[in-house]
Amino acid sequence: MTIHAQAAVLRPPATASLRFGSVAQVLPSIAAEERAYRVAIVSSPSQTNSVLLGSAAAALGATLAGSFPIVRAHSPYDDLVRLVSLLKQADADLIVAIGGGSVIDACKVAQIGLRHGLDDAEAFQAFRTAPPGRPDPAAGIRVVAVPTTLSSAEFTPFAGITDSATGRKDAYDHPLMVPKHVVFDAEALLATPVSIVAASGSRAIDHCVETLCSTAAEAYHGALALAGLKLLWRGLPILAAGKASADDARDLLRASWMAISGPAAGIPVGASHAIGRVVGAVSGVQHGHTSAILLQRVLEWNAELDACRERQEWICRELDLPNADLGGAVRHLFDACAQPSRLSEAGVARADLPKIAAFSVTMLRHPSVAGNARPIATEAEVMEILERAW
Repeated sequence: MTIHAQAAVLRPPATASLRFGSVAQVLPSIAAEERAYRVAIVSSPSQTNSVLLGSAAAALGATLAGSFPIVRAHSPYDDLVRLVSLLKQADADLIVAIGGGSVIDACKVAQIGLRHGLDDAEAFQAFRTAPPGRPDPAAGIRVVAVPTTLSSAEFTPFAGITDSATGRKDAYDHPLMVPKHVVFDAEALLATPVSIVAASGSRAIDHCVETLCSTAAEAYHGALALAGLKLLWRGLPILAAGKASADDARDLLRASWMAISGPAAGIPVGASHAIGRVVGAVSGVQHGHTSAILLQRVLEWNAELDACRERQEWICRELDLPNADLGGAVRHLFDACAQPSRLSEAGVARADLPKIAAFSVTMLRHPSVAGNARPIATEAEVMEILERAW
């Protein structure tokens, strides 16, 4: 099937380097290259006493300005504001984000807070989109990302921060938010609990599928998404079974890079991402689980249109699947990786569905998730998908 480019402006993010190797080996050379003398490590509370954090801190030695394992799931504003304060107190000149998407997203937006002296959640609101004009590429503190999951936040110039009081997730976007350097450490991935990595792999599958099904699908990023999808289809069950080697981990990290290449450059994804962002913010469900639950239902809903069904059948052929039911196939894969299949199973209250539907209609207008192949304009249409997923 030929993929034809639609109207889209593509802006691939400007990552300066991607390096393979252990954190202990790679971080000192990056710090030296950046002429950084006060390096701050940021992670999640679960990493507080981890070997990974300890080895990173030891490798940085006298250049370590502080270690802040404070960022919780979905990057709450409270954690962001606290992080900016801690980084300011530490006089940090380089941030090393070690963790999944929540940690990396918080560090990306923290750059804005440090650059502009923001000290409360309200102050961040004026910086939710990139200002006009060409940004100074040398301006401000930058981030080094060490991903411990397959969420791919390390390659995107956008991030989401959650208002815990309302459940609203705010999107931030600036070309300099993308981490300047990325470190792929296979052992860091393998040290993360399999359940967490498998969930983030579900998200990577979602990136691939919704890139391929986007209204703005095009050949270059489509080829990357398909290649990444094939690696994930092979590697995730191996990982979930506890049999992944370092080479398998590196392949999965490469696959996550391929998976996010389209969305990071501006290919809009679809309703699984849009609704999933809201489910995560409102109900606290991690994004990997929202993808595992919603992608199947969105694919089924979209497949009621002939053009959408044909695109999904083409993907099935490319994957050499035994039948043309892509929604069923991703469900089978997610089941093999012990991922949830229902919103109720993930702890979403039925009473929250109307709120999720209302927020989702607004989220679906955001350019990054406006690529659903079957248009969705009403709360009732979102509710139809949510009911299927319940």
